[in-house]
Amino acid sequence: MRLFLCLLFLAASPGWPGFSWADQPRPDWLQDQARRIRQEALRDPNLPYVDSREQSGLIVGQVFGFLEDSFPVVSTALTTPASWCEIAPLTLNIKGCTQGVREHTTFLTLYVGRKSEEHPQHANELIFSYQVEAKDPSYFRLLLSAEKGPMGTEDHRIELEGIPVEGGSFLHFSSSYRSSFLSRVAMQVYLKTLARNKVGFTVVETDENGNPVYVKGLEGMIERNAMRYFLALKTYLQTLKLPPEDRFEAAISAWFDMTEQYATQLHEMERSEYLEQKRKERESLLKMTQGG
Repeated sequence: MRLFLCLLFLAASPGWPGFSWADQPRPDWLQDQARRIRQEALRDPNLPYVDSREQSGLIVGQVFGFLEDSFPVVSTALTTPASWCEIAPLTLNIKGCTQGVREHTTFLTLYVGRKSEEHPQHANELIFSYQVEAKDPSYFRLLLSAEKGPMGTEDHRIELEGIPVEGGSFLHFSSSYRSSFLSRVAMQVYLKTLARNKVGFTVVETDENGNPVYVKGLEGMIERNAMRYFLALKTYLQTLKLPPEDRFEAAISAWFDMTEQYATQLHEMERSEYLEQKRKERESLLKMTQGG
């Protein structure tokens, strides 16, 4: 079960049911999605659009969302490798992140573990290559990829792309991996036990009182984890203007508060427990990397 829990932060693909793009240039495709989401009847444009799917063992989650931050700020901040070592550990399953360069390629090592407190040294290492595939004044796209992951999983990918829009920026975040037999077995156990009552963001129907009924099971899990990452991106941008020495405390507080806006889907622990956990994990990572 612990090995499976380390997969939960992963949940990219250029095509998606309802969001196909064929051979359309990516910036144009993103502009179409921004217009489409804004035009949806009764939709709050500040609410991210979350989606998920599983097909032939490929597990994929994505989030589209508007930000008030200017595109130059967003593009510069989110295409810097070091920023991801501040973003990723805000989520529950990431215990730390380190950065390195080998043969002119940047690598990020994420220490992936259970949701409760865990020393990075005892977590599973997931090593991503980091590549900015496109970056200009009107579009950026980056890719983190890892061929192998825990429990025999493969093809781990995190993709992020963005464009400027009126009032700020529009982002598309997606994360995926290809499952294995072991991970599928563990996933079924998790979904039938710890996650049996958990839900995602997609509304599948309404109940007899007109209240929304949210997707559950695998799709719900994928959507929860994709949203946690998207909120970590927002948190990082929100705290950029602070002095570096103040950012960590501000970020863990802000990320928790953002997730509590979606408590039905994302609440896992109390605020004090989360803050203390992240402080201890950060301290443990510093000691580990500095030989302490």
